[in-house]
Amino acid sequence: MTARLDREADQLIDALTDEAAWPALRARLLLMAADGTDPITELRAVAQLRELDNAHDRAVVLNWRLNDIALHNNAAPLPWLPGIPAHIAKDADWGPYLSALCQLINDLADQLRTTGQAVAPAWMAEGRYASPADLVTDIQAWRGNASPAS
Repeated sequence: MTARLDREADQLIDALTDEAAWPALRARLLLMAADGTDPITELRAVAQLRELDNAHDRAVVLNWRLNDIALHNNAAPLPWLPGIPAHIAKDADWGPYLSALCQLINDLADQLRTTGQAVAPAWMAEGRYASPADLVTDIQAWRGNASPAS
């Protein structure tokens, strides 16, 4: 699937796979494919929305244009991450493993909320505005850090 996607992406938009953001766009398209969406059809659709000639990195623009709202579901471990694609969730090996991992992340976030241990990382504390407690907790859980963040 990856080789086909690379080949067809370059046929659709010359040298798209040479763009710096291509790995991120490819990963998102492959995730959409795992959820049953044809990635080439989606790429073609977003490429035709508007011109790309002035874009510094066309893959960034295309990635931004993609509508992957279907991937954001209750199986997402954190609010900004996509959920487990249905096809993968049904897999006998990967489904239970990823579901357990998702639950572990959610349990860690709940533990941080309950105990009040969530501490904003240094880069977040440097801002002028206080970060929402839930966001601090989710970031700490995402980092896999149940102790105070540095």
